[in-house]
Amino acid sequence: MRFLILALLCGLLGEDPPQDTVTLTRGKPLKGVILRHDAGGLWLAKKTRIKHYPLEEVVKTEGPRTVRQEYLKKLKTAFSEVPDADASFALSQWCQKNGLLREVNLHLWRALLIDPKHEAAHKALDHKRWRGLWRIPTQGRGKISLGDLREYRRTDFSHAWKFTTTHFDIRCAGDLPDLVRLCADLEFLYDAYYSTFQEIIGFWEARQPILIHIYPDKASMPNLANTVDAYYHKASRTVHTYFHDGIAKELIHETTHALLAQSIREFARNDPAIPGWLNEGMAEYMEVSFAGSPGKPDYEAGRKNPKHFEVHAKHKQPDSIQRVLTYDSGEFMASTDQSLKYAQSYNLVQYLLHGAEEERKEGFLRFLQSVYERKGSSSHFKNALGLKNWDDFEEDWMKWLRTQTE
Repeated sequence: MRFLILALLCGLLGEDPPQDTVTLTRGKPLKGVILRHDAGGLWLAKKTRIKHYPLEEVVKTEGPRTVRQEYLKKLKTAFSEVPDADASFALSQWCQKNGLLREVNLHLWRALLIDPKHEAAHKALDHKRWRGLWRIPTQGRGKISLGDLREYRRTDFSHAWKFTTTHFDIRCAGDLPDLVRLCADLEFLYDAYYSTFQEIIGFWEARQPILIHIYPDKASMPNLANTVDAYYHKASRTVHTYFHDGIAKELIHETTHALLAQSIREFARNDPAIPGWLNEGMAEYMEVSFAGSPGKPDYEAGRKNPKHFEVHAKHKQPDSIQRVLTYDSGEFMASTDQSLKYAQSYNLVQYLLHGAEEERKEGFLRFLQSVYERKGSSSHFKNALGLKNWDDFEEDWMKWLRTQTE
């Protein structure tokens, strides 16, 4: 029923993902998806066609991507202040009005968590009264109470919740409050990744939602390897994780893998070829940059992880820069020196973004751009950074590392 309501809303307001409107200095307003809007101009997608417009030609933009930052402020406020059912319902209506259709039901369910008798939220979700009590139609279980529904969907992935946010499709077997906070965290992560890297690399807004599967415990999750807690499955483009004490394990880390792969696929329209060290280094970088509690993340780009510095600095024989640059993704599943590989990958990304000289940082950003064009080899790295030899680079890297452990 929830997806039927969503489909009806999308039918009223346009395609899914809902479209934006761009008004230019001349001609009729244009409909499409704003893929990027920054100092370089505006890129608008109409199905498979992408058109660029200089900023001086753009008079006005309207639609879900135009109000994105305003929504994130409202979302942060909603999870920072005292929970208010009427405020959550009002936010759902604001999302519907502004074309953020995939966010509507999240706030309706949150309103019911705060006030299980909230009439407007029940009606919006098409719940029914029976003998004076609200009941929720459930396939295979008939009409049940909110409390019974929460228990039904909490412990078995085959009965999991199915939620959407602007950029994610989430299937989750867990308690509803944990799921609601997790949905907010995913959108905050998406914004953090895009606000940090989109303009400097130039990739597009994601039009295809990222799939997130969350299991009630590790035993319920399909096993990839005994040495990993959670994982991003490339073939199905799905993040797999599980709840432990109400927290989805490695959610930030694994979803960063998905964001990196999805943004490359959206931009280049082919399968990404991401170097292993960069894939894990960026995931560690984003995970470390996030702090705070579920639903209330505190993002600080470049926040440091002293443990990674220490593992690398104190290892008797760390890998050379040439070896790090050839890490294969499968090597991170091996138990031998696994912590060292994660540490060196993270430390290299951290050094290049925040510790290296400006010229070297700019070279790394050029390398990131090349990765989006399937050019991620060690020779591409060396050329992008203008390196004459590996020894000088490694010496500078190790010198910086020592300053982090003193």
